[in-house]
Amino acid sequence: MPPKQATLIAAGVCLTWAYIVAVFLLGEQFFGFPVRYRFWWPIIALSFVGTYWLVQVAYRRQWLSHSHLKKIALVSVVAVLSFLAVDIGYTIVENLGRPTIITRSGLGLPCFNDNDLLPRRFYPTERNFRVYSPNWSDSGRVCGSPPVRGAASVREVREQLYSTDENGFRETTPLEQARIFALGDSFTFGHTTHQDKIWPEVLERLIARPVYNLGISETGPRSQLMLLEWLLQTKNRDREKWMLEAKGVEPEQWTLFKKDMEIDRLLWMIYEENDLEDSYETLHDPLPVVPQQRGYARAIQNTIVAHLLELPWVLKEESVINRLRTGNIKLASARHRPEAAIYRSAQFGQHYFYLPGIKRLGNSRDYVVNHPNRTILDQTFKDMRTLAESEGFDVTVLLAPSSGRLYGKSFDNFPPISEERHFINYVSGLAQSMGFETVDLYLLMQPYAQEELLYWRDDVHWNERGNQVVGELVAEHVFNR
Repeated sequence: MPPKQATLIAAGVCLTWAYIVAVFLLGEQFFGFPVRYRFWWPIIALSFVGTYWLVQVAYRRQWLSHSHLKKIALVSVVAVLSFLAVDIGYTIVENLGRPTIITRSGLGLPCFNDNDLLPRRFYPTERNFRVYSPNWSDSGRVCGSPPVRGAASVREVREQLYSTDENGFRETTPLEQARIFALGDSFTFGHTTHQDKIWPEVLERLIARPVYNLGISETGPRSQLMLLEWLLQTKNRDREKWMLEAKGVEPEQWTLFKKDMEIDRLLWMIYEENDLEDSYETLHDPLPVVPQQRGYARAIQNTIVAHLLELPWVLKEESVINRLRTGNIKLASARHRPEAAIYRSAQFGQHYFYLPGIKRLGNSRDYVVNHPNRTILDQTFKDMRTLAESEGFDVTVLLAPSSGRLYGKSFDNFPPISEERHFINYVSGLAQSMGFETVDLYLLMQPYAQEELLYWRDDVHWNERGNQVVGELVAEHVFNR
């Protein structure tokens, strides 16, 4: 067979193979071997060479006729084009069904989407935890952007400032000066609230001691523990060396060998609405090789080479087949079902609520006990106890309520929720069995919630007053201030 025709047939067959590799193999374990995104191009290149050789062999030995080989190549091309058409079509329909969100490009609008100011998050290791870009600062007038009709009626415009330190945390205090650390998700990070008004900053001022904020948005207990383990390891990795060297040093000079990160008390905030459902995976999903994150990035960033390196990741993420495999595809009826709603209260006016979160508040105790993440949650607390014992710090678990739990009964036609706080009760018992102190913020915040709104009207997070109250409650019930 002429080389040109063999090349075209091999290319046609390899198109389908490239799609299959991207969708089914990349980011997966194959015979115990992780198939990473950077392997895609070498795999396809080797596959093309092998296919070209097989085409020539099949033709010479008359296993398949020339016309049959052409039909196989044609079917392969048609198949992959069909898959791509379905993928693109589904994404277009999904995009059209999404509500319009306020962004920085919306000139003339009264506020930006708060997420536009957030620093980028990235994985520092292969383990499933993230930190923010270090030395980041951005500010502006923001508001929440709930994806629901009538959002303008609950919009609250406020000044926002996000600033991260050299370690990628929302802090200005040097890490080595702190002995009190706050660990948690967006409620600890202080999402949608100005840097000076978040509860760790309020607490710091009340007790006159540095409180270092380790909060990272969209995290769960397992990833928070891994973040803390990594931070202690990287900051104190020379600890054994220092201890050995200190044997021949006078006691007054031992401070030369102290740890960079030393914890007296850890304030670990657990949020009831989604901390059971958050990811408990040990390793994060492999990310594409993004040139901007590599040392050689400057030479090829914003070039076609950079985009080609991301091609296999795009194929997998946008594939309808992959979405079906991972349960991320939605039928038309589910796709247009609202995930948020605005409810009205005679006392508090209108407020935005996240419906999937409210639905979880109605789950039974069996849901919590039988949840696949529950046993990993148990192990997470055991691992935290081991870490606390080895590093010599105390743990206080702060149990944070959702807006639906605290205010739902005050709003008209609010969906039913369970009277018992099954997840919070379970975590409280688990924490106490580990010897951790617990602070139930739901019970402590109730007297305030009867008189005032402690959450932003256009968001699920605490407003400035809510952060102030939480800071005061922690100061009083943990530090006796």
